[in-house]
Amino acid sequence: MHSVFIAHADEDLKLAKRLSDFLERIDVRGHIQQEIARYGREPLPERIKRMITNSKFLVALLTSHGISSEWVNQEIGYAIGTGVPIIPIKTEEVKLKGFIEDYKYISLNLNNPNIAFTNLLIDIRHDLGIYEAKGPCPKCWKEVIFSLEDQGTLNRMVTENLVYTKPCPECDTKLQMKPNTFEISS
Repeated sequence: MHSVFIAHADEDLKLAKRLSDFLERIDVRGHIQQEIARYGREPLPERIKRMITNSKFLVALLTSHGISSEWVNQEIGYAIGTGVPIIPIKTEEVKLKGFIEDYKYISLNLNNPNIAFTNLLIDIRHDLGIYEAKGPCPKCWKEVIFSLEDQGTLNRMVTENLVYTKPCPECDTKLQMKPNTFEISS
């Protein structure tokens, strides 16, 4: 399983958890500072540095709170210093400054963050070799794995409002998976 570190302000914890849940559907672990803080005897800054260093990417949630958070800015600085790629996800009012002002970013609408999360997947999917999405069957809770198409086909499916379909291997319930959110329903 690949991992990414999600840099976020305390005020954006729900959004960070929502992103972490979204990434889990494609078998990517989203590390959140509050979860890291609960475990271990190692000082929190050392644990955060280790998590960033061991992540494929640092995803920076740059809302009005995130951009002014000392923790978020230090986590970004540490990622830059260790060569961990950074993907900023920012709201419209946030202006990127300093070392990340020229970074390509993903636009975030707080009323519909799934659009930004889907765009993140498009950015990282090839680099991480992600070709499957998974989730539980809503009827029997058995994990179901969907094979994903190439990005062009996924984009067409989203545009044309198409869904993946497959029966649950356990209970034979007909399942659907949305290609933009990877949510599974029956």
